[in-house]
Amino acid sequence: MTDKADSRPIRVILLDVDDTLLNFDACARKAMEQACQVTGVPWSRSLFDTFQEMNAGFWQQIEAGKLTLHQLWQIRWNRIFARLGIDADGQAFEQAFHGALDTTHETVSGAAQVLKDLTDQGFILYAASNGRQRQQETRLHLAGLDRYLQGIFTSEAAGANKPAAQFYDYVMNKMREILPDLQPDQVVMIGDSLSADVRGARDAGMHALWFRKDGTDGADCSQLMQLPELVGQLPD
Repeated sequence: MTDKADSRPIRVILLDVDDTLLNFDACARKAMEQACQVTGVPWSRSLFDTFQEMNAGFWQQIEAGKLTLHQLWQIRWNRIFARLGIDADGQAFEQAFHGALDTTHETVSGAAQVLKDLTDQGFILYAASNGRQRQQETRLHLAGLDRYLQGIFTSEAAGANKPAAQFYDYVMNKMREILPDLQPDQVVMIGDSLSADVRGARDAGMHALWFRKDGTDGADCSQLMQLPELVGQLPD
């Protein structure tokens, strides 16, 4: 954190998308059910549970720079099907899954209200996501959340994934097109990933709050409606 004597008031809030504003588990399950219908792969709870487990590991590799999004889309479902002994075309399933995921938009509880509250308090809000630009724009629009956002920053547009410095440098440069005097310590990043959102933002000189809707020990909050108070407690 920034020394209070030298700190400036928070002006901008960056919010992760999946599992911060949008409920990724609910979205993924809906997309998976639709992909099963399209491809003929039988739906089962074990399929969803295995996806959750293995997808979390894949994303840890992405955040560590050991896997790209393109590589993820090439291997994800083939590996899941291999684990479960399912004879199916993983890349065809990935295509159907991704097509369905593009329009899923189930929100995390309190998302719309907290964005409204933060906007009413005078903060400038942006989304910041490891994902595809068009997909995240579409999902946030369908969820009715984009009305509160000044923009959506994605790893696709930045050419790098969070927590890379390149991603946060891109975000700062884009925001300075609107706010030329904006400094990193006037920005707070809020997200569910300790590495991508919290450590990445802090390494860039920003504040960060760790949000975990599952109540993970050590997280700063588990309910979005806690955010206005927590942001208000940051050094200013």
